[in-house]
Amino acid sequence: MEIKSFIQAVGSSAPSPGGGAVSAVVGAMGAALGQMASAVTRDRLKEEAPERLQEAERAMDRYGQQLLQLGEEDERVSGRLFSAYKVKARTEEEKKERHAHIQAALKEATEVPIRIMQIAQEALEKMVVISQLAKPSILSDVQVGSLHLMGALKGAYENINVNSPLLKDSKQAAQYEKRAQDLKEKAIDCLDRIESNIQKRA
Repeated sequence: MEIKSFIQAVGSSAPSPGGGAVSAVVGAMGAALGQMASAVTRDRLKEEAPERLQEAERAMDRYGQQLLQLGEEDERVSGRLFSAYKVKARTEEEKKERHAHIQAALKEATEVPIRIMQIAQEALEKMVVISQLAKPSILSDVQVGSLHLMGALKGAYENINVNSPLLKDSKQAAQYEKRAQDLKEKAIDCLDRIESNIQKRA
């Protein structure tokens, strides 16, 4: 994903990529800052680098890659949803088929943001560790990365709030909404701990 062309695509009149893909890419940038903070600190400490820091660096690389993949997946899913809505249905059979396609696309368009939230929340958990160990001179990068991850999570949360009420399966919708709320609350707690660590070490 080339950032300049991605931004141009977002700014175009095309319906996708939209907020879901943007949220995922923003999260990937946040994870990259966490990876960088870990790498810089590890290089300074060399053999004294805590294993937790090395593990955090590897994890942030993995989270960043996963979020980029989810950004691309969100773009594809959004395209399928828009296409399903555009289908004209005249007969009852066509209407049923159109409805089924829309519901399947809506389910995907809800599950992808759930996964974005999950990864962003896991990355914020690692940011708690990084905020305890990173060099004081790059704590501002840790904070910026954490805010990007939180922005990704909140963006995905809003997409879920838009899509889940449109699902015919109200039980499934309620499960998605509860999962999203749980992840949001965990992320808020992580961000509080990160900010507390940074304030203590600044």
